[in-house]
Amino acid sequence: MLKTFSDLEFKPHAVARRASYQSPGAEIAQLRFENGNKVSVIRGCDQFQCGAATYEVAAYRGKNPAEVHGYQDAHAITKLMEGLQR
Repeated sequence: MLKTFSDLEFKPHAVARRASYQSPGAEIAQLRFENGNKVSVIRGCDQFQCGAATYEVAAYRGKNPAEVHGYQDAHAITKLMEGLQR
């Protein structure tokens, strides 16, 4: 069964707490799929999103550099996650 946005577990984002822009309350969820691809999702202001409904997403396909997508909603993230799992 494919993983979706609802499978993400958000935790405090340590890098955001240490960064110069200080993004209090920023959280991150990361998930590696069976095929080796990975998704990283950040919520909290000062990344490429702000608010409860939008997120910054980094998609990792194998050893390729991350594709970063800003201002994504849960539906768009699920679609991206589905593609990463295929």
